[in-house]
Amino acid sequence: VTAIGPPEAPKVKLGGGGGGCNLSATVGALTLWATRHRSGRALVEGCDFITDLGHRTHEGTRAELGYTGAGPQWLVTELGIFDFLDGRARLRQIYPDVTLEEVRSATGFELDHSDAGVVPPPDPAAVTILRALDPLGIRRREFGADELERRFRWAEDGSTCAACS
Repeated sequence: VTAIGPPEAPKVKLGGGGGGCNLSATVGALTLWATRHRSGRALVEGCDFITDLGHRTHEGTRAELGYTGAGPQWLVTELGIFDFLDGRARLRQIYPDVTLEEVRSATGFELDHSDAGVVPPPDPAAVTILRALDPLGIRRREFGADELERRFRWAEDGSTCAACS
């Protein structure tokens, strides 16, 4: 059960995590997806209640807690792509229309961005596959209208990001 308010007298109780905890505890490879990073409320330093296990909690690391899964390898948001170096989120790439300062201000913890670059243009074959798998565009429902209006322009070589330097 997820609750809003103090644990001893929650204001609202909601349904649970739908099996996410079991998956996050045991799966070998996990990619997280968050479409509200820009809000500043999605990637926070800590929280009172979690439904899925990342790499650590206030009670210890995955190994200390006896979990067998590897934990998340990737986190994809509308601002960028993160990996997990030593179990901590590290910014690897930002989208061409995003600045490093935007990512910093929307992220509630110290951000390692030492090797961050720009997300390369999508492979046309991958776009074709995505459109075939989701012909109705269901994936778009997770994004706000402003996010759906974004259009990217990549540098000619697709490999540099002036905002990351």
